[in-house]
Amino acid sequence: VLMACNRREDLLPIMSNYGALHASLCGGDRGQYQIGPELGFGWAVGDALNRHKGDKVLLMKIAWGGKSLAEDFRPPSSGGTVGPYYESMIANVKATLANITGYFPNDAAGRPVKLSGFAWHQGWNDGCDLNMTSTYEYNLANLIRDVRLDLDVPDLPVSIGASGMAGNEPGRRADIVAAQMAVSDPTKYPEFVGTVAT
Repeated sequence: VLMACNRREDLLPIMSNYGALHASLCGGDRGQYQIGPELGFGWAVGDALNRHKGDKVLLMKIAWGGKSLAEDFRPPSSGGTVGPYYESMIANVKATLANITGYFPNDAAGRPVKLSGFAWHQGWNDGCDLNMTSTYEYNLANLIRDVRLDLDVPDLPVSIGASGMAGNEPGRRADIVAAQMAVSDPTKYPEFVGTVAT
């Protein structure tokens, strides 16, 4: 399993860290030896694909902490100003795919590249504001549609990591989790059936 991540505070579409997936490659702040959810996720996906197909797996971690979906990652279909982190996320994916052999010359040369999934694990900052919380579901559904459109993968599988914030206590945090669960509800979003899971 290969990993590339932006680990930068600016919005330039540059993967500053890349290599074989291991703890501390892309988790925590510089100089810290931490992991994020990508480590276990990467191992599980890598084991499943390598066991059956011999495929190489590349995880692209494009993340900035302390950002909202309502403003920072605001998708184009939500109207208003498109979030600068949304634009940078899309630019990072496109730039990485365009330069895949530059990052991984021994693993990517001569291999077809397919964008196979998108994982979203965010929500804390939107839960800090009542207006952001009330529009989270709308913005999340638009994010899924817009990512698929902007990356030209109409049925891109999407996995939403439900935020386990403060348990199940009623309030804004629980409303964010409910919105995350709602986008995979086939009665509310039949267009996402079989391709979006929370």
